[in-house]
Amino acid sequence: MEMPLAFNSGNIRAISETKAFIRISAPIGITADSQENIMELACEYAFAGGQVFIDSGAFTAFNKGIDLDIDSAIGKDFWDKVFHKYFELAEGAGPGVLNMRFVAPDQVGNREITTKNVDWLTYKINDLHALGCKIIQNIQKDKFNNEVADIFINIADISGWYNHFEDVVIGFPSKAKAWNLNSIYRYVEYMKIRGEECDWPMEPLEIHLMGKGDPVQLVEICYKMNKITPTILSGDSVATASIVGKGKRLTEDFNKLKTKMELKLYRYLSRPERGRLRGYLLGEIETEKREKARKLFKELNNGNPVQQELLA
Repeated sequence: MEMPLAFNSGNIRAISETKAFIRISAPIGITADSQENIMELACEYAFAGGQVFIDSGAFTAFNKGIDLDIDSAIGKDFWDKVFHKYFELAEGAGPGVLNMRFVAPDQVGNREITTKNVDWLTYKINDLHALGCKIIQNIQKDKFNNEVADIFINIADISGWYNHFEDVVIGFPSKAKAWNLNSIYRYVEYMKIRGEECDWPMEPLEIHLMGKGDPVQLVEICYKMNKITPTILSGDSVATASIVGKGKRLTEDFNKLKTKMELKLYRYLSRPERGRLRGYLLGEIETEKREKARKLFKELNNGNPVQQELLA
């Protein structure tokens, strides 16, 4: 069993957050519309061996009610811009592209449009994959009552367009239009049975949970999956979502730090300096979470050494 990769996603404009995650060697996540300086950091980090997750921004578009159908003017413009940035990032990372994961075209909660988008853009996806990066193909929910059957229908529809679909990471939406976790476990069980029946050499399944990136939770899920069959798991979420706000950890720690510094002194700090202070506290909180996940991983594996460094 390998330690799951927990990506801190949503780093679009807060460069202090990106730097904080890099400082503690955590996997980072950005989107195709992140600021240029954040993209440059991501390329440098991947080149240095850090793991980088790059999302298309389809989830934000979904929240805004934007139709990403490639057959529409808005959809075509959106995906043209996304792939322009995808290739720019992949090429900018040089050999570090091997440490990058890009999310393939989709539309949250719409299997039909997702399938069409992959069909129309398959040549770009395959060209990107050929550079050496990982591709995460999201499997969207549909109207069927049997979620496990729905997963396989989705995969069957999409897999034929890939040159090497066996290398693709299957992504499951786990926030909006989310799959039931038990359905994902049943998918893993079926893959094990299918492999045994067909006498396939059992390669580890690769699964990514979109919107579920808590390190401890991913360790628990990964443990259950690996009790069924070898599985490599990753996930992503916005690290600050649960710790920012009144009474929450990052906000409270930051307020205490400001008080300790005396508010008069704090007022003289520049915006980048304030960002660095906030980033330092975020890094401390993230390190604590990841150490807790590392400890749980060792306990679940009977104290065996970690096979894959959590923060590498």
